[in-house]
Amino acid sequence: MPFVAAVAIAAMAVTGCGKTERAAPAASAADLDRAGEETLAVMNRHAEMMKTRDVEKIVADYSDDTIVIATLFPKPIVGKDALRKAVADVLKIPPVADAAQPTFARKEAIGELGYQIFEAEGLTGTETYVVRNGKIVFETANITLKAATKK
Repeated sequence: MPFVAAVAIAAMAVTGCGKTERAAPAASAADLDRAGEETLAVMNRHAEMMKTRDVEKIVADYSDDTIVIATLFPKPIVGKDALRKAVADVLKIPPVADAAQPTFARKEAIGELGYQIFEAEGLTGTETYVVRNGKIVFETANITLKAATKK
């Protein structure tokens, strides 16, 4: 149950749920399209950085206060410093370390929200992103390793 509570709290923090402020005016379709293009650009850049296997280049895509919840991590990751260590550890897992160019079955964004489904040698995954000011502030990742098990 603590994990579920952490997810709920993280989602509230990222989305602003629970605040008593007035809601911002609804974004126009043009605003959502523009923001969606920015979100897709960040997702595409992040995919390119993942191919480098360079921890610093990968982590540079995230905000300092990022939250990442992923099946490859034993608990939610909060902050860029914690993410740096987690990414270094994940890159040692054989299917992740050996993954070739992924193919994307679906990749889309609307506003600051992005979603993708991908497959690479030895793994499949889905990821969701919240992108603000060119940085990933929240990510979920459900990665299934096909060729090996996690260490």
